[in-house]
Amino acid sequence: MGRRKRKKRGKKRRAGRCGRWVEVPGDNTCLKFYRWPEKTWHDARLACQSMAADLVTIRNKIRSKFVDGERSNR
Repeated sequence: MGRRKRKKRGKKRRAGRCGRWVEVPGDNTCLKFYRWPEKTWHDARLACQSMAADLVTIRNKIRSKFVDGERSNR
């Protein structure tokens, strides 16, 4: 799962804000979830960095609840 910052808020899956990424409402962050085969932390981070992103960091309750909800929906 990767993350990148965006300025606007709201969970809209449309081009412009986050493109094909999912915006975290109230957190100013875009996330992308993957079902890759199991990777080491290092390889997963390199894959994210190749897309100008990085692995997600859970720094607040908003992001934590959002990620938990998205994971349970997949």
